[in-house]
Amino acid sequence: MVLSCVFFKGVKSGALSLPKRGGTAVAFSRVQHPLIRANDAIEAVMNPTSKPKTPPRLGRSICSCFFAATLLLSAGSQARQPDYAARYSQATARESAGDLDGAMGLLTALASDYPDDFDVQLQLAWVSFRLGKYDVAERSYRRAIFLSQGHRRARLGLAWTLQRQGRRSQAHELFAELADSAPNQAELLAAEEGVKLTKKRALRLRASLDGSISIMSGHPYVTEVIGVSPRLGVSLFEHLLVSARYRYTRYGLENVGDSDDSGEQHEAFFGLGYAQAEFGLMAHYATIAGDETYGMGAQVLGLSARYSPWGDLLLEASASIYDDLNAYRAAISWSMPLGRSFRLVPMGSMQVVDGELMGAGGLSAQLTVSPVRLWVSGKYGDEQRAVYLSDEVVINSDDHVRGSIGGGLSLSIAKPLDLSAGYTWQRREASDENGSPSDVDAHVVELGLTGTF
Repeated sequence: MVLSCVFFKGVKSGALSLPKRGGTAVAFSRVQHPLIRANDAIEAVMNPTSKPKTPPRLGRSICSCFFAATLLLSAGSQARQPDYAARYSQATARESAGDLDGAMGLLTALASDYPDDFDVQLQLAWVSFRLGKYDVAERSYRRAIFLSQGHRRARLGLAWTLQRQGRRSQAHELFAELADSAPNQAELLAAEEGVKLTKKRALRLRASLDGSISIMSGHPYVTEVIGVSPRLGVSLFEHLLVSARYRYTRYGLENVGDSDDSGEQHEAFFGLGYAQAEFGLMAHYATIAGDETYGMGAQVLGLSARYSPWGDLLLEASASIYDDLNAYRAAISWSMPLGRSFRLVPMGSMQVVDGELMGAGGLSAQLTVSPVRLWVSGKYGDEQRAVYLSDEVVINSDDHVRGSIGGGLSLSIAKPLDLSAGYTWQRREASDENGSPSDVDAHVVELGLTGTF
């Protein structure tokens, strides 16, 4: 997650820009769906060790079919060595105890020794799915389908895996097929839930409203900053992305001679892109205008690209055009899924500002325990007039950003609304009118409300 921070400037600088809460811009990120509901029926048909209940009126015929299928699968399974049962039981016991990584390690070894064993492939797929390792889950589910000639539980697991990977059309087709032929209420519920989540829509909207208040300590000119920013993102036919954001900023001033004790700034951001599950590309444009006190404007052009072989690798490049200088920036970040609910995001950037080379690096960690997502982040380096395309933020300031530490959370309060809150401390270096530098502590509190329709 990119850090949330406050940006301000001295009298000789241009305008001021405040960021939204951290995170990749929604319009550009992969389409994310809610986690599978905590529903016993869905769990029953996906967990290989569970035994879903069968409706009484279908009990005899379904149980007979299940018994026959079990005999066929057992007959076709690879010959098992004496230690097979002990190793398999140990893996399922670790999974039941919550040690998913340990269970996956044991099942991976079993799958290597018994590549044609249906039970092992199905269990490995399920544990990998729970860990968020969807590439492994997909391979194992497809192997299980091949070995069983189309086992329904394996096909349902593959459908949910495709859904989590963002491969909506493939998942929808498989969900619909399974729903039409579901033999019991549990499978019907799981398949219909998938059908609803993956149904293609011509238009999706995501609207947000963010606000922030910042207190500066030690800055020669700026005392506080208040910002508000509405945003609208549109997804057309699942792939075409359009976004627009407006930000109004008002900041308090001191030691500015005869000028007013406050100033304001207006910013507009626009984006146009195309995205699929595996990759995305987006073009950005921003224009910034301050009042007479801060009369410097800026025009920004940028391009961002995402590649998602494992996690999300994000690349950004931008050029900022000012009256007094040009600034160029390149950045990279990698959101790496380490388990089902944890992500680690290293990031780095390089800038050239008026011929001077600068750089910065940081690390963010994210934990999702539905319906709450928590994040912490830290950054160190030297940045000036930086552009964060994924957050739609431009630092229109001569101050140097030396480092920051922040944290926050987002909460799904009710479909389709999410509430977010965050705090960031930032160390900056600002110069007065005589060029004397001073250390500045910025304390930023942010709130946001987002709705998806």
